Amino acid sequence: RAGLDDSRGTLIFDVLELVARFQPMLVVLENVAGFVRGTHSVLPLLDRSLKEIEQASGHRYELSWAVLDANAHRVAQSRKRAIVVLSRVGPVVWPDVVEPDLRPVAWDAIGTSNSSDFAEPLLGGRYADLLPSIPEGQNYQWHTDRGGGLPLFGYRTRYWSFLLKLAKDMPAWTIAAQPGPSTGPFHWESRCLTTAELLLLQSFPANWRVEGTRRERVRQIGNATPPALAEQIGFGLMETLGLPRGKPTLGHERRGDIPRKERRRPVPRHYLALAGEHPAHPGEGLGPSPRSNESASE
Repeated sequence: RAGLDDSRGTLIFDVLELVARFQPMLVVLENVAGFVRGTHSVLPLLDRSLKEIEQASGHRYELSWAVLDANAHRVAQSRKRAIVVLSRVGPVVWPDVVEPDLRPVAWDAIGTSNSSDFAEPLLGGRYADLLPSIPEGQNYQWHTDRGGGLPLFGYRTRYWSFLLKLAKDMPAWTIAAQPGPSTGPFHWESRCLTTAELLLLQSFPANWRVEGTRRERVRQIGNATPPALAEQIGFGLMETLGLPRGKPTLGHERRGDIPRKERRRPVPRHYLALAGEHPAHPGEGLGPSPRSNESASE
């Protein structure tokens, strides 16, 4: 979150050095939405650096950027990514957007997946037994004084992903790279998603496998750019270069015939002592630290 003040945020300087040295026709950068928004946006640095490159080489780069939601590009997951393109071949062609009623949902990606594809750990943590009492598409806020369950927590006092469950008829929420034991999204069957299901939700082909421990696999998958989104961006860049667009090979299609929601279970007895008055979060954020809704959702 510290942007260029963070030692992990200095890779952009190496990229710009390569641009200055090799002067490619197109450069594509991908990152979280904060890469181009807010006080730590990289855009002012890019503007200055591209002017310096133009003065030194005579090549003028056009800077274009957009924050794309992967769900609008054939991915059954709502995942916003900042895409920055540096072009010295003219205006960039951005990928087409799928109409809202045709955008895939979680069922389209993992509705027929097999939970035994990998040996996965059981749901753990203090609140594991509470998950079956939360409806599909809801999180811990179901159990606040503004939800439909018991008042077990204060409204907006925890992060949005706490006890967050997928809904069959909605896109998946963003897959996390380093989730805690109570961090979702979880499967609508109140279990952890398998790494095979995480890959499918990211739009990787069904025959892909990721090596390493469970933690290592989840980190790799959560840090990845959805391949279907990358494919669509690539098609736009092909058109930018005057090449014919290819045909999509990745992504999800709407399947229809979504089963009814899973039955919600009663709150286990050992959580009933938590019921009572709990103050809501005093700020506008979605978690323990007051943040804007926009930054919290990204």
